[in-house]
Amino acid sequence: MMKLSKGEKAVHLMFIISLIMANPPILGLVNNYAKDNPLTFGYPTMWVWLEFWYAVAIAAFLIGALTIRNWQTEEQDAKITAEMQADHKERG
Repeated sequence: MMKLSKGEKAVHLMFIISLIMANPPILGLVNNYAKDNPLTFGYPTMWVWLEFWYAVAIAAFLIGALTIRNWQTEEQDAKITAEMQADHKERG
């Protein structure tokens, strides 16, 4: 098993937390708050809550895609291509 760097752990943790916060039973707690405070910053409270956590999930994905080496396919594609070329040369 590969060891994860601190950055990879942080990205995975952000993504997991955002998924938890945008699904039940957390939404039930937010809904109780939204009943008493229907608007937050001039927008529906539930909408603000969900959009915030969706933005966190998107940010975590983008940070991971740009910084986590295992998520970048260019290097892996180059290795696969080199292996295929070497295998082709061996077969003649």
